Amino acid sequence: MLGLLHQRDYKYVLSLLLGLVISNIEVEGLIRISCIGDSITKGSGSSSSEYKWVNRVGAALEDEGFEVLNFGVSGRTMMETDKFYQDESEWSEALESGADIFLIGLGTNDAKDKYWDETEDVEN
Repeated sequence: MLGLLHQRDYKYVLSLLLGLVISNIEVEGLIRISCIGDSITKGSGSSSSEYKWVNRVGAALEDEGFEVLNFGVSGRTMMETDKFYQDESEWSEALESGADIFLIGLGTNDAKDKYWDETEDVEN
């Protein structure tokens, strides 16, 4: 959805979403948002860094007192697999980033067949 919005629309949509979140946060100065996720968050495959959704959100909010940081790692999962996000240095960096808000975009890679054993994971 964010890819279809014009830059000015980002501020409107994000103001609505973040307004719900930050209404309960007491922050002086810059509000830091850390984005945790997989290749979608990282922006892998984007033709330009300006098209990565995290960068677009950052650009839309930079004049509003926000800093948006990207801790995306391609191919990572929420489940404890060989690609478990929490095994990455970006996990520790995100936790140490001093973020006021965390946006988490994980789970897409968890749906891959190789991570599911029908006999164990699916109830008949």
